[in-house]
Amino acid sequence: MTDILKELIQYLKDISPLVWETLIKQVYANTIELAVWFVVLLIFSYLLFRVAKYGTQELQKDEWSDWEIAAPILYIFAALCIPAGIACLIGVIKYLYNPEFYAIQILLRSIANN
Repeated sequence: MTDILKELIQYLKDISPLVWETLIKQVYANTIELAVWFVVLLIFSYLLFRVAKYGTQELQKDEWSDWEIAAPILYIFAALCIPAGIACLIGVIKYLYNPEFYAIQILLRSIANN
């Protein structure tokens, strides 16, 4: 299987370097997208923790506050953003480490969908 993939890569590089370069650029575009998602999730998680902490402080001042339900829910959502962000970061590392593999994957998916 590895030999077939190596031959496919070489064929694409020889016959159509433009297609191969475009596929590699697409992998880097996907990497940037995942990196942006990682940063957005990190910031969102931080903000949710800050608001939940504020809500907890307000709840200590007034036990009949609406923060009784909102603060724990915000903590839960903030905690869920962390593994999602880590998954995005792992994707970024994988794309940067082996862009050729993901270029082939994009090509094979586009062939399979047609």
